[in-house]
Amino acid sequence: MPTFFGRTGGKMLSLLAVATLAAAALAQAGTRLPAGIRPATGPARAHDGLRHVKHNAGPGPVYYAGGATLPAIAYVGATQAVAGQANPAIVPGPGTNGTIFGYFASTYSPNGGLDTLTYCQTGSGFGKTVMDADNDNLGASQPTPLPPNANLPCPSPVGTKPTAMVNGFGAVGQDFGDFSGSDAPLASTEFGDWNNNQGTQGRSNFGRGLPTQIPYIIGAVAILYNNDDPAIENSRLNLTAVQLCKIADGEITNWNQLNHNFASKTLYFSDRSDKSGTSFSFSNHLNKTCKGAGETYGVSQNYDEYVPGNPAIGALPNPLPPGATHQFFLPASGNGGVVAAIEAQDGAIGYTEAANALNAVNGSNLNFSLIAGKDPIKNLPSAASQVLLSSLLTSEAVGSDVANGRAPLVQLSPTDNCVLLVSPISYASPKGYPIIAVTNLEFSQHGNGANAADLETLAYMMSQKKPEAVGPGKITTVDLFGKSSVGTTGYSTLNQTSFGPVIKQTALTCINS
Repeated sequence: MPTFFGRTGGKMLSLLAVATLAAAALAQAGTRLPAGIRPATGPARAHDGLRHVKHNAGPGPVYYAGGATLPAIAYVGATQAVAGQANPAIVPGPGTNGTIFGYFASTYSPNGGLDTLTYCQTGSGFGKTVMDADNDNLGASQPTPLPPNANLPCPSPVGTKPTAMVNGFGAVGQDFGDFSGSDAPLASTEFGDWNNNQGTQGRSNFGRGLPTQIPYIIGAVAILYNNDDPAIENSRLNLTAVQLCKIADGEITNWNQLNHNFASKTLYFSDRSDKSGTSFSFSNHLNKTCKGAGETYGVSQNYDEYVPGNPAIGALPNPLPPGATHQFFLPASGNGGVVAAIEAQDGAIGYTEAANALNAVNGSNLNFSLIAGKDPIKNLPSAASQVLLSSLLTSEAVGSDVANGRAPLVQLSPTDNCVLLVSPISYASPKGYPIIAVTNLEFSQHGNGANAADLETLAYMMSQKKPEAVGPGKITTVDLFGKSSVGTTGYSTLNQTSFGPVIKQTALTCINS
């Protein structure tokens, strides 16, 4: 591992009134504001002459972030992470006590509980395009100095598929995102966009430097199902690896193909229609595990290449195996959208983060499956224990998608030792529960202004033993690595003893003003 030298960042106390943030959101939506309330705006800065630097709107820091929906319940809580809720989530806000962002804002931040964070649930791929400025709508009419990007509206409600150059993070007073979440690690093409745009005047990340990527937490990908057949309701579905492979590509389309005791009923498979880190993690497992005829899964954040508008190369085998069909697929955006699609269709099954699945279980027709006898909640600690520091790479990214295969990892050019990557093949099929994701946070290396120390702390918070952030009265949406052999949340921290020093040193070195 490269040696980094930490730096001491300054602390800035600040306050952002919730009323001001709400007013800004109303103003962005075109709503007339009550007398005496004005949207928060940052100081004007020359778009083509200066790098884009974080300026606090009004009296205090508000961070505009977005991306992955897999960790959303851990970040902001179930109240704001289910389909139909307003997007973005606002922290502090309803249901955020005990969450990662809630505890950071109230307690762990150097700002002493005075931060506000907004998190726009868009899916991993879209979040990265906001950060790398590939989402810049340079042809739109927009008052200077802001090109439309992060300041475009967050797609709302939760479960709405984002549209490139139409949606953003809903940022106010800035055109760039402060950070993104992604379970699909940076691809070489995304790194190239980030590098090119940060050096180009007129782009929203101009002068903000190369990316920093921090592995953050581990999540399980569960198989949620909806079936009111008494033979299924009175027991727990337990899929074999082979059955899962054949469900996921449309070979199995009736429930009685799983068990002759199940009533004949169409099996609908709900997959992600957006660029999804959950799809990346699910297909990472399928690529490693599925060995049947024609089951040549790719590893991609684009699961269903048959959805109009999706890239031609994705995770599904192409062509599909004999007898397979996507006729009964139910595409949906975000983990919350997949859950909603399954809830609405008797006979549906699909993949979603385990915390989302747990939140949907109703004791009758809605439940999540065991995989080869393993539970995505209870058996996650065993799987998390196999995410090892030896699999952590620097200055590498995933190559371009390969049809029916796994893209090789490639060295970044220019070298960027601030990009930490847990090799996806290393967690493709761990012992314990076999389908997991490592979710990351991405930051810009520069342009963070006086808030750099605050963002550094957020980046390393989950990997540190002292002060510990996870536990009663602190963060309760994530299991603490090594605390128990039985999981309760569907999430786990990384091994803090091994990962903690590297992540902290990287954050202190790589997230700068």
